[in-house]
Amino acid sequence: MMNNKEKLTFTGEVKEALGQIKEKKCCKRARENADKFLFENALIDKSCFACDECRGAFLREIFLKCGSVNAPDKRGHLEMKMLNEMNADEMCIFLREMGLEAKVSRRRGKYVVYFKDGDTIFHVLSLLGAQKCAFDLVNTQIEKNIRNNVNRVNNCEMANLQKSANATGRQLEAIKELERDDRFENLPEKLLYTASLRRDNPDLSLTDLASIHEPPITKSCVNHRLEKIIKIAFREE
Repeated sequence: MMNNKEKLTFTGEVKEALGQIKEKKCCKRARENADKFLFENALIDKSCFACDECRGAFLREIFLKCGSVNAPDKRGHLEMKMLNEMNADEMCIFLREMGLEAKVSRRRGKYVVYFKDGDTIFHVLSLLGAQKCAFDLVNTQIEKNIRNNVNRVNNCEMANLQKSANATGRQLEAIKELERDDRFENLPEKLLYTASLRRDNPDLSLTDLASIHEPPITKSCVNHRLEKIIKIAFREE
């Protein structure tokens, strides 16, 4: 018996949940057919599927014996190892009949039937009877997507702030250059006014800087004037 201090993997949690499912007699026969399919190289006997739950029971036995699924915080991946290519192909046909499109790859002499799409993995876990694990998977993926989106927004905001800071630094540097060369007071009236406001309000955004002009001007106009000031300061025109 597992020590309480030991933590089950997500695959372990799924299989533990599946092991507690109570089944009808016909579903037990479907599971027996799954064992024959896996270990005796027999074909899938679809005549043993007597009720709507039998296909799920068959698939459940396959997963219990040779399946695994990645933890919710990792990239989506659910797989079932088959002994040979024929079994893998027949398994794919069986899954397709259930509305599930699986892929096949060969690994260490065995054929692996697998899914990578999160929605499909959720559907597979639900069909197996591991509904709680399926919802845990979805909830974790939703939380992960939210965190990723927040990080992207924060990174974008940081990049914009850095860009703005760099632009402001360049503007202030230009104003200092003009003052050093005694050219500041010789700027055209409108440029001198904007330059003075920028010098006295280095922390304001372009929008806020535009609003304190008398009369107020547009952000675009402020930016145009400051760009003009930079060109004059560094003799770029």
